[in-house]
Amino acid sequence: MLLQMSRKKLVWISVLLVLVIGCLTLLLFRGPIICAAATALAKPRGIALVAERGKLGFGTVEVIGIQANLIGVPGVTVSISQARLQLISIKSSPIELRGMTIDVVGSPATIIDDAERWARDHPAAVAFAFAATDVSIYWRNTEPDRPWLTITKATVTPNQSGFSAAVETAGLFGVSVGPMAATWTPEHITAKLGLGDTDLSRALASANYERASRKASIQLNSSSIGTLATIVGVSVPAGKNASIEGFAEFGLGPESNTKISGRLSAKLRGFVPPHPKELDGILFGDYTGFETGFVISTDPATLTLTESRIEAGSFVLTGAGTVTFQDTHANIAMRLSGNIPCSLLTRSVAMAHLGIPAGGLLGGIAATAIGGSVKVDMSLAADTRRLSAAQLNQNLSFGCKLRLP
Repeated sequence: MLLQMSRKKLVWISVLLVLVIGCLTLLLFRGPIICAAATALAKPRGIALVAERGKLGFGTVEVIGIQANLIGVPGVTVSISQARLQLISIKSSPIELRGMTIDVVGSPATIIDDAERWARDHPAAVAFAFAATDVSIYWRNTEPDRPWLTITKATVTPNQSGFSAAVETAGLFGVSVGPMAATWTPEHITAKLGLGDTDLSRALASANYERASRKASIQLNSSSIGTLATIVGVSVPAGKNASIEGFAEFGLGPESNTKISGRLSAKLRGFVPPHPKELDGILFGDYTGFETGFVISTDPATLTLTESRIEAGSFVLTGAGTVTFQDTHANIAMRLSGNIPCSLLTRSVAMAHLGIPAGGLLGGIAATAIGGSVKVDMSLAADTRRLSAAQLNQNLSFGCKLRLP
């Protein structure tokens, strides 16, 4: 009997010793255990994670000094100063992240392809609720480059369908486009860009990306050219009442396609290109339209323009070119050509020197006897900081001829 009692006591003592040792181990090594648990939980969700230390608080678990990568997305690296989880309401409370920095290296098409594939392969990670403060994003094409996209002082908040973000400062190729507000769901991402205006209800620009179609669009609402030029730091030879509005739509091709292609259109009101008075009858009105296709290949700092068209009055130029973004500005190079009917040119010159009534009558009579056209070949080289000093070279080829009765 005494032997049985002794055995029971030994069992209880052994259990107590195990519990004490376990508690002591947890207390002494709780940091490494928490870090190891975080690493183990992250891996099935497509995240390779290491942490400096863990901390167990009253009803909370904190992981400090996190470095993470999205598995299969080599161009994205994430560092987080602190992650905090409420144990009491673990199912309803999001993970709180502080000091989150996302470094992205690679072309837009490659990164978007890799990220879309990662999201499809790890739906649990995409649906994971988190809230983040002091978020920064730096996106560069290659490691030595300066970021072409910068986002700082952002806050991310979960909602019923996805996440919303408020961005205090945002820059694109060195140009401030913030503040910004964005929302994203499993279906699409939308954003509003203040372009210097802190009241986003008056946002000058908005953007939208549809994940299913892999297409994006950007809408620029009617804005003063002078105000917009001041915001982006360019010099535009336009009157103070001139305005601009625009729309761009672009998309990604099939996966592994490194190109982004689309079309852009812009309308400038209260502005026509500078020209001699003899061309007033051709470049008339106060409207200039610009349309172009564009392609972004591996380098997002180079925009290739295709099938470009400039229209002012009855004067139309078509051609192609490139826009190369630098740290503080962009360089524009274009080659354009067009034809002016000799009959129209004759009428315009006559009205410029004789007035509209007489010039229009005599010019109209003379125009009936003149055929052919004048070909205009033009090359443009411009620095956005000094657009008024753009280098413009033009060559005229006269093909006018008399119409014999």
